[in-house]
Amino acid sequence: ERAYRLAYAVYAAQGYVQESPTEWVVRSYDSNKETFTVIAEDPEGRPAGTISLYFDSPLGLPCGLGYPKELDLLRRQGRRAAEVTRLVMAHCHRHSKLLLVALYNAISAYARRVAKADDFLIEVHPRHAEFYTRLLSFERLGGECACSHVQGSPAILLRLKLDLQAEVIREIGGGRKGTGSSPVRSLYSKFVAYEAEQELLRPLLAEHRAMSGEERSYFSL
Repeated sequence: ERAYRLAYAVYAAQGYVQESPTEWVVRSYDSNKETFTVIAEDPEGRPAGTISLYFDSPLGLPCGLGYPKELDLLRRQGRRAAEVTRLVMAHCHRHSKLLLVALYNAISAYARRVAKADDFLIEVHPRHAEFYTRLLSFERLGGECACSHVQGSPAILLRLKLDLQAEVIREIGGGRKGTGSSPVRSLYSKFVAYEAEQELLRPLLAEHRAMSGEERSYFSL
């Protein structure tokens, strides 16, 4: 609930959601037993940021509404996709690369090592696309369209091959210097070393659980 409320507060301030009496951003995909949501707290225990992964299932993925052909192509190739969604940071932390790295590091290790996903998909505003392609090795997969999840704001679909991500983290994760083939500038140098990912996952796996039936009812899912 704290994650959903933080997302609502940030999205409402940007005009991305309609007014809601619950002040939540929660979707039917959150009831999927595989959905993975992380919330980060500041030293005072206040929610600082959150991020979620939706895994492809019979319910589909949110990006499939705007990009059905692109998602179907990955499925035909036998690739398992996970959509990165509800990435928000509290106003006072919105420029924190440290927080962004912590959130992405968590979902990346989980997606590759636990969920055995092949690709990350994310819908971003066109003006943010360069950040993801330059610093996180995403590539453009779909053209610009109106995203229904954020009141019709423009979005483009980006894709990250997780095996490529793993290679980069092996080279420069944990602050390693890497080689000439490594990205010149990459947030992956701030990620934990590839060999340390299991330790990163331990507390996350201890806390993670699927939404219960009672919780689905509480959130009207």
